[in-house]
Amino acid sequence: MYKLTPLVEGELRDVLAKPDALLLTLKTWPGPLNIVLPNQVVKNYNNFKSLFNRLKISSDVYFAHKANQSTAIIRALAHTDCKIDVASESELTHALAAGFCGARIEATGPKDSSFTRLLLLHGCLINVNSLAELTQLVRLKDTMCHHDKTPVMVRVDVSHNTATRDGKFGVTPPYIDEALKLLTDEQAQINFVGFSFHETSTSVSDKQTAIETLMVLTDKALDCGLTPTKVNIGGSMNHSHLASEEDYKSFITALKASQLDTQAPAITWNRHGLGYRTENGTLKGGLQFSPFYQSVSALVELENLLVSPIADHGTLQTFLQDRLLTLVIEPGRALLDQAGLTIAKVTSHNQSAHGEQVLFLNINRSNLNAGELEFPSDPIVLSNTSHIHDDYVAGGDGVFLSGNLCLPHDFISRRKIFFPSPVQTGDYLVFVNTAGYFMDFNESQSIQHPLVRKIAMVTSQCVLDEDFNPILC
Repeated sequence: MYKLTPLVEGELRDVLAKPDALLLTLKTWPGPLNIVLPNQVVKNYNNFKSLFNRLKISSDVYFAHKANQSTAIIRALAHTDCKIDVASESELTHALAAGFCGARIEATGPKDSSFTRLLLLHGCLINVNSLAELTQLVRLKDTMCHHDKTPVMVRVDVSHNTATRDGKFGVTPPYIDEALKLLTDEQAQINFVGFSFHETSTSVSDKQTAIETLMVLTDKALDCGLTPTKVNIGGSMNHSHLASEEDYKSFITALKASQLDTQAPAITWNRHGLGYRTENGTLKGGLQFSPFYQSVSALVELENLLVSPIADHGTLQTFLQDRLLTLVIEPGRALLDQAGLTIAKVTSHNQSAHGEQVLFLNINRSNLNAGELEFPSDPIVLSNTSHIHDDYVAGGDGVFLSGNLCLPHDFISRRKIFFPSPVQTGDYLVFVNTAGYFMDFNESQSIQHPLVRKIAMVTSQCVLDEDFNPILC
């Protein structure tokens, strides 16, 4: 038996301390519900800015819109000096409608001509993904007779620094010189502001190597006569879901043991390895999800990257200060940390042929899925005292959580959840810290189930997400 106790801090802790208020909210807006906390997002943003101010670093923080589609969060950030990173035409129009002007918008990811045209018209910063995209941008400006100088950043492929993985985003080393030449030739039309990368690895050494690449390229651009003003190190910052490292270690130990000993009780559905596998009695593979526990916070990780020496180039902090450069970051999860929760109801239960208990919820895998194989913490039970029913499920032996789709793979949790007390049909399960990618990144209306309703909560006041007004709340 193991547990994965969620880390609960800030406004999220205050919300969970008032279960009666949550039940009242569920009476007003019957679940399932996604609850977002816009003020917590603003606090997280201010924490980043405080760090940069303390280190005397000029900075731009771009919220990665794809991490959450909440209108309330976007509107709240629009009332700060935060900027926003969009990755589609719809995200762009959403950001504009929520109060962001073009000068506060950056566009990343693949872009078609329709998306690029709108970015040009609004004067947004365009972070080009390849040499081909940069070339197409120049041609489109000519076609549109668009003569305003367009701010452009060039994403660099940093996957070449590792021997084990390849990447599909960014200009690769053989084409950097060609990109610099095009940027130099088109200075009348394009304002090159700097290089960027987005390192998905959690390895500190991988991130430092990527930063070193940008340092070298920035100096090279200066030598070419270009005038870069920014260095963009992307996102993928530390993000912990668990209160205890021991919880995480106990889970990994139990997972490995259940794979090696098929006579031991299974802790995952049909002994799913979640990335591990056994060959001839030997455990192989590795976890196919991000670590649930991080001992270092995003702010501490970022400060360490800024003040630690990188090869022969000094620190990133002094590199930025000596060249009067602005640091750009694009946090998604880190800005949304502790800023939301998802509530689902237990609708029924079943016992499998192997005697496993399965709870069915009124959400499905698309409603709570960031592309990970497993949700990173145990849900909290919110007893529904208004629901009179004697149909209890014993939680001590562990239960699996299933979604509401008629598909065998629709599990909210493929690992067993060990509830401290029995769960009743009609009770609610509260999934903590879901604002960052989990809520709506993969959400769909499969078999016509509705999308989960989103509510914005500010100091116990709740409004529909789309009705949130940061001036009135």
